[in-house]
Amino acid sequence: MSKRFHLVDGNIIQGTITKIENDVCDIETSDGVLKIPTKDILEETAEITKRDASRYVGPVLRETMEEITLRSKYGDVVVSKKDIQDMNRFHGGKLVSWAEEKKTFYRGDVVLTDIFFDPTAFPLDPNTLYISALSLGYGFTDNFMVRTSFGNNFSGDLNLQPLIQLYSKRTGSSRIAAAVGADMYSHHDMTAVIAKYARYIKEDKPAGKKINEIDKFSISDALAKSYKSTFYSEIYFVLSQRWSLESGRGEMGYHLGFRTNTLPFYRNEVLNTGYTWTNETIGKVPFRFWAAFEYDLTKNLKLAANVWADNGYRFRTLDQVLRDYFRDTPLILDGLEGEYRTVDFDFGLLYAVNNSLRIGIHFKDPYFEIFWRILEF
Repeated sequence: MSKRFHLVDGNIIQGTITKIENDVCDIETSDGVLKIPTKDILEETAEITKRDASRYVGPVLRETMEEITLRSKYGDVVVSKKDIQDMNRFHGGKLVSWAEEKKTFYRGDVVLTDIFFDPTAFPLDPNTLYISALSLGYGFTDNFMVRTSFGNNFSGDLNLQPLIQLYSKRTGSSRIAAAVGADMYSHHDMTAVIAKYARYIKEDKPAGKKINEIDKFSISDALAKSYKSTFYSEIYFVLSQRWSLESGRGEMGYHLGFRTNTLPFYRNEVLNTGYTWTNETIGKVPFRFWAAFEYDLTKNLKLAANVWADNGYRFRTLDQVLRDYFRDTPLILDGLEGEYRTVDFDFGLLYAVNNSLRIGIHFKDPYFEIFWRILEF
């Protein structure tokens, strides 16, 4: 049987029993074959409660990254780890609580619903509320959550940002999911949207410059008054996968996504007289493709990285971001400054201070992250 063995002297061994002879176990481990007297091996039993309320108690026979097998007087029971709701183990009668036992379930404490503004396909747990520096969200079911940007709400731009998980498959060691989402704004400031695509708008005259090349140009001058604020939406699709590391020290994962918005539906009407869109094909359809990566360095520390192609992306310095967040329109990142870059990347670290609080730092807009999660609200 392959499992962890707890010994009377405090040693813990992961291995497989290959032979038992004269009350001595030969246990094959990654460090070699160990010969251990059977009397030195503490009996391991477990109490498992499954998500469907089934409960099993008995000695642990074997364990893999996906399953755990118990022996009962009615037969051997194989339980998938993805179905376990609660579990306590006993080694020689000593309790190892579920809080500690979850360390062997290959899950880091920093679980991400998005990576640097780009969402993952994994929603919040049901009945869970989170609050960040820019938004708050609530998980309604295992596959549905809603966010909202409270800064926009305070400015009269009521918004809802639902995410629906279309597909999900879980095993004890991996999770894969696909989701769609939309960010819907009732009275969105289109000045900020036009600023994103200013390099595709020019003065309507023979030698007209692009408006982002005109010194001290006001973006609002290029915007039709009837579209100063209007209904606006962004739509996205994302595919995500996370899987356990072979070392058992956490997870790694990737997230692939595509986002566009509703600007093409009123692309010509949104501009004021005297301004037109350029004929550049890349500017006709707003797009953002991204590929994000995450890796658990420790139980509390996660490395995250993201690379994207976005025809409305602008690089902004830390000073510009802070000024935008605190001074221009408070609590909203909608500034007009920045250097256009279609392709760019970012990486950073996220740290779980405790079960509820996450903080992060990276090297691109918005630079800092804070995430407070209220479980079982």
